[in-house]
Amino acid sequence: MNMTLAPMARAPDLVPAILRFMDSGNDIVRSVALRALAAQAPTDPRLHAALTAALLDPDPDVRTDAMELFAGIAGPEDTDTILRSLEGDPVREVKLAAIRALTRHGGEDAVVLLRALALSRCDDYVAWEDALGDWEDWLDIQLAVIDALGTLGDEDAVEVMRAALFDEMGQNLDVPVFAALRQFGGVGVAELLSFLDDPSPLRRQRALGALTKADPAALQAHVDALLAASEPALRRSAVTALRPEDPRCARLATEDDDASVRRAALRHAAAAHPGLAIAALSDPKETVQAAALHTLSETDTNSLADDLASTLQVWVANGGAELAGAAAEVLARIAPETAAPALLDLAHTAERPLDARVAAVRALAAPQLSSDLSDLRALLSNPTQQIRAAVLAVVRDRAAAGDNAAIDLLAEAIAGELLDPETTDTAPVQSDTTDVAAPKGEGAGRRQIRITPDGDIVDLTDPTELASATSTLAAIQLADTPAPEPPMAEDTPEESGAKRRARRPVEGPDAYAADLSRVAITVVRGLAEPAIIAALASQLSTQDTSFRCAAWSALLATATDFDQFADPARAALDDPEPNVRHAALQCLERSGAVDEALVSSALTDSDGLIRAWAVAQAAPAAAAQHIADANSAVRAAAANRSATYADQTHFADALNNAIAADRAEAIEALLRAPGDGLARLGEVLENPELTERKALLVLTALAPARHSATETGDATA
Repeated sequence: MNMTLAPMARAPDLVPAILRFMDSGNDIVRSVALRALAAQAPTDPRLHAALTAALLDPDPDVRTDAMELFAGIAGPEDTDTILRSLEGDPVREVKLAAIRALTRHGGEDAVVLLRALALSRCDDYVAWEDALGDWEDWLDIQLAVIDALGTLGDEDAVEVMRAALFDEMGQNLDVPVFAALRQFGGVGVAELLSFLDDPSPLRRQRALGALTKADPAALQAHVDALLAASEPALRRSAVTALRPEDPRCARLATEDDDASVRRAALRHAAAAHPGLAIAALSDPKETVQAAALHTLSETDTNSLADDLASTLQVWVANGGAELAGAAAEVLARIAPETAAPALLDLAHTAERPLDARVAAVRALAAPQLSSDLSDLRALLSNPTQQIRAAVLAVVRDRAAAGDNAAIDLLAEAIAGELLDPETTDTAPVQSDTTDVAAPKGEGAGRRQIRITPDGDIVDLTDPTELASATSTLAAIQLADTPAPEPPMAEDTPEESGAKRRARRPVEGPDAYAADLSRVAITVVRGLAEPAIIAALASQLSTQDTSFRCAAWSALLATATDFDQFADPARAALDDPEPNVRHAALQCLERSGAVDEALVSSALTDSDGLIRAWAVAQAAPAAAAQHIADANSAVRAAAANRSATYADQTHFADALNNAIAADRAEAIEALLRAPGDGLARLGEVLENPELTERKALLVLTALAPARHSATETGDATA
């Protein structure tokens, strides 16, 4: 459909134009018209009237949409209207939307009905679609009602919740009921505490989970009960309810039997209790000791510097992932003159937890340890990818601070000149050892064992034990079984159970000389140093596609003078990789070398981002032809290009093209662009020759768009 639009019409009042489609015989058109009206006139009183009338529409989908929209604008005075739909409309979706609407304002009448529906269908005054008494619809309503009562914080509904929970004919409602009780303040917490003695282990566990998520303010009245609980999770919840200055918090940090409680209390109260973090350094659990290191004040650290340094050296050398990492950070601060050897040893040792090794590398970034780069250069040949990446980040920070040696080191890494591929491209070092400092249950995963008839435990991965414990036939049979799983990932206190069993060591690519170059390219973005720019330029035409893409992307983010790259950019226009072609076009644009032929060629490119770039450079008339492109970026570029000219003829052409192509997304793009899109769509909707199909297209485009008169320059919206 092609329509002739006036060059610059003021925006009409869209409400009458949209409302006339509420009389359409097509329920889809009526529904979309409602959504368009709500999007374009959310505060107009005519919207309220239209939605109220639509709640009685013969089509259930229209009524559902009307109630969902009504929930967003309804006030307390509309409670009776919503209740009438909840009681009288038999459609489940309408009822669910009505319940959501009631949660905005509540009211005594609303709460009474919600409580009743939490326990039964209320067949004597609530209409249902299933006349035969099918309970499925009500069960969905029951869940929504319980959630609504929780949102409203209806403390008087505690007994209703208990009755729903123990209804033998109902579904299992532990989770939704406990979630609602959690929102009932102190009354709900008291009820949840009573379920900790329930005979059902699952119910006790779910009640415990709800309590741990309760608002600390609601827990305050029950702190004594929580502190006396046998479950560590409840005592941790008590910590959040206590003021940091409370002496009970300090006692929990040092005296509780559970390390997780001590750790939580320490983090919560250390700042309010001088000396608490120092005392926690002697805790028997590494997780608490690590937390103590993180919470040490600067005064405490300085006062302990001499005595603490030797302990930190031991923890760096032998601690688990968290403790060794925390110790590395503090050691670099308090003993910079002696820290480097310990940190380097940790970083180089493949058998140590990876998190601790990375923390050691980051600790080497301390200004006191940055006199030269020889140690970091040596670490760049480490086979572990995460270590190399951490080192590059440290070197990059030093380069940004003006360290010329760091700049040269990065340039070497980018150009692939730092490592010798022949000597460094080896299989990555992987560890199958168990961290001796790991707590019980946090080792390297399941052992491959077999129990003999005599009761001996045999390690199936040990050939000597396997041979001595089995017959020849059994040994042959076992030899045909699949090989044991590869060793597990780095063993850290943060990884346990199924999560650890599903992981494997990932040390990075075997060809880590090339990987070092690739990572270096990504970290230097924005570092506009001549040596860096030259190193990036050396990778612009490499055979490796990922290298070319990364180098061009980094160059665009880093270089300031693009004239010198005009020739490589023109050569890259034939690159098979779209990202390279796109980057080359941007480079030519910044160097001022874009001409009409280049834009014309890019308009037909197979890649959407390249076409979008070309549309943004093209003449408005050409851009309007791409408004219905399949790619959203192209549509957005065409809309903006059409709207940038004072002559709105191009905008009208683009709108006509979008309508003719039946592309609602293209019309949305025009509405998002600056211009008089709403005004022109108002003219379209008022056209008496507008077909129902085209009306649905325009209304669909209006429905999700939220524009104000200020945003669009329209007179009204």
